[in-house]
Amino acid sequence: MTDRCTVMHSRDYRNADTRALSDHAAITFNQGIVEDINRGRGPRHYKIMLGFCRWEPGQLDAELMRGQWLATGWSPLAWSSYKAKDKMWRRIIERDSSTAAKSFLDSLTVQ
Repeated sequence: MTDRCTVMHSRDYRNADTRALSDHAAITFNQGIVEDINRGRGPRHYKIMLGFCRWEPGQLDAELMRGQWLATGWSPLAWSSYKAKDKMWRRIIERDSSTAAKSFLDSLTVQ
């Protein structure tokens, strides 16, 4: 659906086509949100994406089980502004790696 504008945003905004994704994010598919953002009445945080992809039932779960996706918990880093497209993903992966490394090293303490 390359002709579709999708906006993932903070939960402080809602219109008739808004769907909650989690406690932290929602998604809206209509032009109204873009107009509200332009007028300064949109969500505090947002990411505008062109296009939309849909999975068949069970497809995403199967891809996750095969390790084709890196799944991670929510991070407010997602709402930061980045000039380089991959910087957000790099920061989230670095955060998760640091947490995993600390957990592993803490498990090695001698008793």
